[in-house]
Amino acid sequence: MTFKDIFGSLETGSLSNAIGVSQIANVLLFSILLGLYIFMIYRIHSRNSFYNKDFNISVATICIITAGIVLALQASLIISLGMVGALSIVRFRNAVKEPLDLIFLFWSISVGIICGAGLVQLAIILSLVVTVLLFVLQAIPTTRAPYLLVINGNSCDFNALEKTVKENTAFCKTKTKTTSTSGFDIILEVKTKNDNILIEKCLEINGVESASIISHDGSVRF
Repeated sequence: MTFKDIFGSLETGSLSNAIGVSQIANVLLFSILLGLYIFMIYRIHSRNSFYNKDFNISVATICIITAGIVLALQASLIISLGMVGALSIVRFRNAVKEPLDLIFLFWSISVGIICGAGLVQLAIILSLVVTVLLFVLQAIPTTRAPYLLVINGNSCDFNALEKTVKENTAFCKTKTKTTSTSGFDIILEVKTKNDNILIEKCLEINGVESASIISHDGSVRF
């Protein structure tokens, strides 16, 4: 077939691949089942954190929609070219805040593309591998994030304060230290098993007016 024949077929709209009803039904059926599977995995995986039901519904639905788009692209070259132009103008401005949400989003899109291409077995194997990988990596323990010890007062023996903090912590590092005529402020990064005892020991030092510990759930560098 020459380029002239191809462009002639485009003009008449006769260049298309017949897709049977059974193929469409099978692709959509497996897409729905895998979309529901991803829906359940996301719900189980995020049970200990903030669960976004609207995002989960979107992830499950995107899988089916993507499969339908891939089927349409296979059916006609004209639709393929038109779909490329239509999708290129779509802009999504809703930022994905959680990295794991991005994984589920790409997982759903990938499964939809693979099912639409007719490779259902590959989609099933991919979903099982991703599921096992998610839960295995989630089960790996992480290093506990250090606390921030904030100490305020008017005046004190800083050597005694430093000695007290080191005796009641496994790790101690000064982050900021501010002194003025009205008092001082010290922020230390510490690791301790008993934060109550650490605060009590700090308050026993003359000149220390307040001591507080701040914890966070941010990322930890190994």
